[in-house]
Amino acid sequence: MTILNLNGPAGREPRSKKTVRAWMGVGLVIAVLGIGSTFAANININGEEDSEFGQGVTKTVYCGDNIAYPITITPISAFKIGETISGRAAVPSSWIAPTWTGTPTFQEVDSSSSKYSFTAPYVNDQSGASSSIKGYWIQSTRSSSSVFQGNTAPTSGYVFAPQAVGNSSTQWASRSSSPTTSGSQKYGYWKFEGWRAGSMTVAVASVPATKTITPSRFEVSGITISDIDSKCQGRDFVLSAYDTARAALPLIGTELDIAVLYKHVAAPAVDATFGFDRTGLSANGVQGDIANVKEVEGKISIEFVTGTKMLANSLKNIVIETQEDVLDPSFTERGGEEDEGDD
Repeated sequence: MTILNLNGPAGREPRSKKTVRAWMGVGLVIAVLGIGSTFAANININGEEDSEFGQGVTKTVYCGDNIAYPITITPISAFKIGETISGRAAVPSSWIAPTWTGTPTFQEVDSSSSKYSFTAPYVNDQSGASSSIKGYWIQSTRSSSSVFQGNTAPTSGYVFAPQAVGNSSTQWASRSSSPTTSGSQKYGYWKFEGWRAGSMTVAVASVPATKTITPSRFEVSGITISDIDSKCQGRDFVLSAYDTARAALPLIGTELDIAVLYKHVAAPAVDATFGFDRTGLSANGVQGDIANVKEVEGKISIEFVTGTKMLANSLKNIVIETQEDVLDPSFTERGGEEDEGDD
């Protein structure tokens, strides 16, 4: 395994052959313990010489031969705005008066105040106050001849209209006027062309002065791997993340790794085969649910869309590894030929 530091010195003294052989020995042990041969590119960020999010970093990986192929890794961050609720005083419930269209008119029922009338609970449409008053059960506030004439109040299909008073010589011109005293009195109700009943608003409870629900923060929203050589066709690219103490970080939720099969397909980009288990698809992700993973010739795009995303300031290293494909064992074509394995 070759570990490369992104922000290391520009030049170094050549290593001795003995040192090289020692590193080769370590790489061999890892290859034996791992699944197939795994070669990693170690990308350092958030160090003393930061590599900013959104900035591509070039490293190399091996794809089944002795050639180091350069790839570009670009971590992307997104700013998530926190939620803060400002304080407010409690707001009591209030009555919203009814509205109507047209001019209300008096609809006569009878000269007797008791004929066809009932006493029933009624919410005053102007004030919202509730009381028991005399009125009529009618099919609609626009009705002229549908007064309920039974001995007991109906249980459904009617609305209650308060009793109003008019006279034979002059009926009320509006609801706010009064009938004249001349002529015999008539009893009835107000009829409307269109009616929207009054209602009570919902009371609002008080909220403390300022309450922060979630703080604002930068999250790792995605990673792209680009400039992938066609020789890497049929390889799984495995991503891992670590903090400054070299402790593994979950890329999203509780998932520590994400493995993507690179098929080197021609444009346009397609949904990639991927999972959160480098040994197979037992923990396969769902496109659009946990992550959107697209693959096209030369590029893999990973966008984390749900769950608890990794905080950008906690990330120190991104490790990109290549391995024999275990996500889709039936896929063996690599550059038109079957892979013969790593050296």
